[in-house]
Amino acid sequence: MNINILNHNLFSLGIILIISILVAFRDYSVGIDTANYAYIYTENSGFQGFEPGFRFLIEFFNLLTPSPVLFFGFICFLISVFHYLTYKNISYIDKNNLTFLILFFSLMFFSSWYINNITNGLRQGISLSILLYALVKYFIKKKYIKFAIFYGFSILFHNSSIFLLPFLLIYHVLSFKIFIYLWIILGFNYILGFNEIFFQKILSIIGYEHIYLLIKEYGLPEQNYYGFNLSFYIYTISFPLLSLFIHYTSKNPEKVLPVPMLKLYMMLCLPYFILGFANYSNRYALIAWIFIPFLQLIIIKQLNLSKRSLFILSISLFCFGIMYFYLFRFNFINFFTLGI
Repeated sequence: MNINILNHNLFSLGIILIISILVAFRDYSVGIDTANYAYIYTENSGFQGFEPGFRFLIEFFNLLTPSPVLFFGFICFLISVFHYLTYKNISYIDKNNLTFLILFFSLMFFSSWYINNITNGLRQGISLSILLYALVKYFIKKKYIKFAIFYGFSILFHNSSIFLLPFLLIYHVLSFKIFIYLWIILGFNYILGFNEIFFQKILSIIGYEHIYLLIKEYGLPEQNYYGFNLSFYIYTISFPLLSLFIHYTSKNPEKVLPVPMLKLYMMLCLPYFILGFANYSNRYALIAWIFIPFLQLIIIKQLNLSKRSLFILSISLFCFGIMYFYLFRFNFINFFTLGI
């Protein structure tokens, strides 16, 4: 193994271990569902409705310790490792460059969705981190058997990953140009509410309208992020548009449009455009939002910054990212109230 690769892996492992330890000992006020998961774990009951993969984790760690600390730490470690493996397989990024590795962790610190997945949405966090790795590592390279194994593994932790299945079928069939048109049309129809109408009509015709109602009424009577949300929508579409804008306005003769990655992100947006009419609409966009830090890395690469500028940017983001992660999102003060 190349000494630089070994050093990068050790550096990354160290950061992931530190994050996992801090997440393991977090205050239960960090993450809306943290206290609930802790109660389920310590009582060793109430998880029968969870997916089999997550049930296995609870039962396994309960054999080791009655405290949920190790359980929480392992989940954070697992999610973070799969994200790091995804980073290692992203094209267009110089993965032997320590600067980009620092940028990767910096952008993860700023990602609300990464923070949510390691502290709150644990089941979906594990599922989507595995799925994202499988998409980048195997699916876009047409290694379908290996992808299917990891895809099935991800569903064992959260069945919402099944919603992506219909869109996987068109990724390799449609050209990038047609995919952009499809992405624009479905994105525009989402604003107008046409996607919901078409979705309901299709399910009604084939006799499965009850599925439409199950999706639309999920979590009711409590309403949370119900239907179209302008800020979510703008956030979702901004980064691929920015990447395309930089590419077509850049004068860099070596510029390369990251087609597979852009196409993948656009595909990940489609469940949100079609199913985002429902309650908790953000859950259908989460797989796309988790990919945003990787897309941001690609955009930074497209900017063709000098080595000095890139280094200053990475160090600055890393320092501010740590502050944001722990002081503002992770409730760092409460961590010390645990008496550690």
